[in-house]
Formats: sequence, C-alpha cells, structure tokens
Amino acid sequence: MSKINSTPNESTSLTPNLLMLGREIRFPVEVTQAKVLVQGEVQVNPGDFVCELRERLQKAHSVARKHLSANAQRRKDYYDQKVNLVIYNIFDKVWYLNETKKEGIYNIFDKVWYLNETKKEGISPKLQPLYLGPCLITKKLNEINFQIQLDAKGTRKVINHNKLKPYIGENIPKWMKIVEKQSS
Repeated sequence: MSKINSTPNESTSLTPNLLMLGREIRFPVEVTQAKVLVQGEVQVNPGDFVCELRERLQKAHSVARKHLSANAQRRKDYYDQKVNLVIYNIFDKVWYLNETKKEGIYNIFDKVWYLNETKKEGISPKLQPLYLGPCLITKKLNEINFQIQLDAKGTRKVINHNKLKPYIGENIPKWMKIVEKQSS
C-alpha cells in the first residue's frame, strides 16, 4: 500500500502521501541506511511544525488543483473532438439510441429512434432491440432535451438528444402521418 501512496497520480502529478501528509514518506530501507537527518530536515517545535505543515499542504493542494483543471480541460477538448452536432427539425424521424455519442439538434415533428433502456427478463440483452421507433419529436424543451411520442396511444417521454438517432426511411407509421396532419 505504501508503494501505491508513493506513486505520483496521473491527474495531479503528485503522490497521495504529499497531498495527505504534506511530505513524502521514507521507507524502512531508507530509514535504516540513513544515519543523519536528510538535508533540509530540521527538528522543530510542534507549533512551527503545524504552521509549516499547513503551508506545505496548501501549496501541494494548489499545485494539484492547477494540474487537475489542466487535465480536465484536456479531457474536455478530447471529448469535444468526438462530438457530432446534427440539426433536426419538426416531423423529422429519428431513432432513440442507447449511449450514442452523437449529439444533434432536433426540432418538433422530427422522426427519431429512441434508446431502449428497459430490458425484458428472460431475453438476452443482445437479442433485444437497441432502438425503439420510429418516434416523433413533439416538443423541443431546449437544445438538448426533447419530448417524443413513442406510439399511437400518445405515450410521451422527455429524452436527452444523446439518446436519439435520426430516422431515415420510407416506412412511416400511420399514426405519425395523422399527428403531422393534425398539427399542420
């Protein structure tokens, strides 16, 4: 365990020992071989030790925060490179997808596929459909959240755009055509 705590973290580039104890620990081998105090290490009274420890911890935490924010920005930039923005309009048909990595802009009446997150017992998840649909976007709540109609009964759900996929196809259910005509 002491080896793990002495290894610099990838995100903070500091060791857990330094962040928690304010110093690096010495291993038993180092203690037995060292006859004198390490250079710069001086015996101090408890009051001074507490003040110095507080300063060392604050400095270590400050450095760790800088490294974490830089690392977070690097991860965000990498994620943003992979994101695709798709523009959707009302009455567009789309698929609703589980854990899709594509972002899109949908509008009312776009046809979409909907991510099927409910799994039926007794059936292998591999055999269950990944998408449900086509579904109809009935309301645009904001740029990333939409209300979709799942079926002719009018079952509606509010869905994040990450779980939608555009529907491209000729076979449109009759209920969708009826809803589109009623709204026009």
